[in-house]
Amino acid sequence: MQGAALILHNHRHYAKHSANFIVFVDPSSPDTLSMAAKAIVARGAACVMSWSVADFRVPAYEPSDWQTIKDIVGLQRAIKLLYFNDSVAPSWVTSLPMSLKRYFHEDAELDEDSVMEDTLLHMDVCALQLLSITAELGRNIDDVKLYRDGINLDTAQATFRHAFRVPNYTYGFNTAEQQEYDKAAAHPFGEERRSAIHAVCKEYVRRTVGELGIEDASAVFTPFSSLIQANLMAPNTSELIVCGPLTEANQFVRLVGAREIFVQGGSLNPKGTLLGHTSNFQADPAAASALTIYAAVRRIALSFVGTGVIKNSVWEIRDAEMRQVFQWSEILQTFYRRYQQDLRVKGDYHLFGLATLAVSTNPQLQQALLMSTVRTSFTQDEDGTPILGFEVQQEPTVVGLYNCGTADKMMATRSTLLEMMRI
Repeated sequence: MQGAALILHNHRHYAKHSANFIVFVDPSSPDTLSMAAKAIVARGAACVMSWSVADFRVPAYEPSDWQTIKDIVGLQRAIKLLYFNDSVAPSWVTSLPMSLKRYFHEDAELDEDSVMEDTLLHMDVCALQLLSITAELGRNIDDVKLYRDGINLDTAQATFRHAFRVPNYTYGFNTAEQQEYDKAAAHPFGEERRSAIHAVCKEYVRRTVGELGIEDASAVFTPFSSLIQANLMAPNTSELIVCGPLTEANQFVRLVGAREIFVQGGSLNPKGTLLGHTSNFQADPAAASALTIYAAVRRIALSFVGTGVIKNSVWEIRDAEMRQVFQWSEILQTFYRRYQQDLRVKGDYHLFGLATLAVSTNPQLQQALLMSTVRTSFTQDEDGTPILGFEVQQEPTVVGLYNCGTADKMMATRSTLLEMMRI
């Protein structure tokens, strides 16, 4: 494995070959990491990681406080980004019990130096998690191509409150690192907490780059611009899968084109989602709007695999089935169990990313779903947040939205889905 360091290092500043299959992921959950791992191992995909904003100063909601928080402030206030007016907290925050007030600091963005540093370290940890998974699955990391664009403060933004985010970056920690993290996480909001978490994450990075034979964490990513440059030699030939913000996918398609695009997210009835709409689109609504319009104008096939295809449908995955899907990856089994616990969710698993990947390649699964040709448009919620909406069109369009089909049809294809998702 020692050769991996040299090869990755030499590829940092350019990509020699175009990629005909590219996945774009927000790396902040096992769902997207498992989809990326499957695409890399099974199809040699290039992987573009969107920026996932982190603020290590902020303590996450304790599971024991979660129900009380929802009862007192409501779900929307608990999860939506909180901004103060001239640094003055709103009255509903100042009136909270002291036991809950510790969670409701103003949410910081990347224009704060500490958040930028936390985000860069978080991205390195997530990339090493993905490389560890692909190595566990037998993929030579010399052949794994991870790309990242430069930070744009206008588009690289948090979607949920930092306190609502789960500590996904800890899922690869060994026992000693986890013990140190637990001590660090016990600190209240502030720099002491942040400094202690930084130390643990840096130890994880040091250990993991050694185990993988990588020179250092900076050798993991290749600039996204080099992938665009390489693919300009073969425009309109790539298939794209997007499970995250549409920022980089929009940039790629407008410069290079694409043969086909599948996006996870969207619904004709989005009330079942946390924000009332898909968070992928809120992360960069301008990119979501631009991509859908450009695809329609250029006649690029664009399909959304709706949230309802998995959530509250017969395609939800039970624990025994999750173990079957990830039978060759103890890492992913651990990640998913931790994620469910941290999400304060009991019940079955929602494998949105792997389902999107499976639907994109399997006509039988596509036929089990309801496909609507749609027109997209943006509205705003009561807070002025842009929402990407879908309106069914009778005339054919190049934009399609897969929705949950009948229970009988979806149950009949369940074994096919499980087989297609297996890693």
